[in-house]
Amino acid sequence: MSFFEELKRRNVFRVGIAYVLLGWVVLQAADFALDLIDAPNWIIQAMFIIGLAGLPIALFFSWAFEITPEGIKREEDVDRSQSMTSATGRRLDRAVIVLLVLAVVALLLDRQLGTRTSIPEPATAAATTESEPSKSESTTSPAPSIAVLPYRDMSANQDQAYFGEGIAEELLNGLVKLEGIEVASRTSTFALAAEDLPIPQLAERLDVAHVLEGSVRTSGNAVRVTAQLIEVSTDKHLWSDTFDGSLDDIFRIQDEITTQILDELQIQLAGADPASAADALTDNAEAYRLYLQGRALWRQRTASGLNAAIEMFLEAVDLDPNFHQAWSNLAVAYSNLPEYDLSADWAESIAASEAAADRALAIDPGATEALAVKAQSAELSCDFVEATRLLQAAIASNPREPTPHHWYANQLQWLGHTARAREEIDRAFELDPLISAVVAVSALLHVTTGEFDKALTQARDAQRLGHEIARTVEQYALYFRGDITEMAQESRDGLLT
Repeated sequence: MSFFEELKRRNVFRVGIAYVLLGWVVLQAADFALDLIDAPNWIIQAMFIIGLAGLPIALFFSWAFEITPEGIKREEDVDRSQSMTSATGRRLDRAVIVLLVLAVVALLLDRQLGTRTSIPEPATAAATTESEPSKSESTTSPAPSIAVLPYRDMSANQDQAYFGEGIAEELLNGLVKLEGIEVASRTSTFALAAEDLPIPQLAERLDVAHVLEGSVRTSGNAVRVTAQLIEVSTDKHLWSDTFDGSLDDIFRIQDEITTQILDELQIQLAGADPASAADALTDNAEAYRLYLQGRALWRQRTASGLNAAIEMFLEAVDLDPNFHQAWSNLAVAYSNLPEYDLSADWAESIAASEAAADRALAIDPGATEALAVKAQSAELSCDFVEATRLLQAAIASNPREPTPHHWYANQLQWLGHTARAREEIDRAFELDPLISAVVAVSALLHVTTGEFDKALTQARDAQRLGHEIARTVEQYALYFRGDITEMAQESRDGLLT
């Protein structure tokens, strides 16, 4: 008998499903009861953690023990001919059906009665309403839109990719600060650019009318950077230019390019007077080079890449202790490290992440990434009021950055505020539909609200984007939709892989 068949025979899958459903129903009932007495939110969190810790214990007991007429016995001590696992399985099936009915009732009640309202409304709502054009306005007078492609490395040694990506990223950071211009997100743009799509197809996928592309070419110590602005509908080059300089002065070159391009874009796209939107990150060229290289390594999301990125950021802040973006990125890299490097000490990584975030915020109180990292730390301490304040501050600092919206949605979902979580994850998805974690969270929310077809579609999209945990969300959606056979097959495939 295969391992999978043995799991089925011992009712491990049934026990797991029944346990999850029971836990969910209990949490919903507790949430409702605690809301009546205005109990603190950390109680629900504690119950969830305790319940989650009990799941592997329940699975272990279902594997190692069996219920018999003589009581509970170790599975190895039970004669297979006398086994009652089939009868136990039938009872578990009935229990699952009952729990599923209770879960549906709980969902309906949650929709009718609403969820807990202790989380304050976002302070940025009014500002967002004022700064963002309404749907009717955008329909009648759509804002100019643009995607900035990563600059191609045309160097003989192919060793300046980080510089080209850094230019594109800083152009993006400058463009999002300009009024009246819609900018495609970095993640989506760079991901589609990696597929080497034709510009018209790429622009259609990103829903933009203009594309900015360019290249970097080095020869010895000399560097040449080109840039050109393309109107997609006519395939017309609205503007192009070439910039020459020295690698020894890399930051000055990048700053010059950014300023000139942004000035031209303001004229070409928004009809505005030239005004630089670029902020100087550092005046230390070597620190800036290390920062760009660290960013490129961090994006790899691998153990080796993150460790190397941390070293780059540490060198950058050693050269320029006031380089707040390097401190912010160091905080994020430390925060990500335990997820990808199993040898990393979790407590040390979190402590280092907080310390770096504190340094960034001391220099720039509006540093978006640092605020988000501090919010995560507050969540770990069950201080959800402070976490909410920090996440709302991060959103206010950069409303068009998807990560704070994504993390805020995680918190709202965790606390049972499903409708508000949906709003935040939809905003993150709107800003960048190709972040795998955002798509996975959106899929999980669709499961929670009973939209299983949407959940399946997005869970599978998240897996294609590289989010492995989304397989679990897919299995939840299949189960609640009633596709038990397909769910079992997905579980088997997951075990095999």
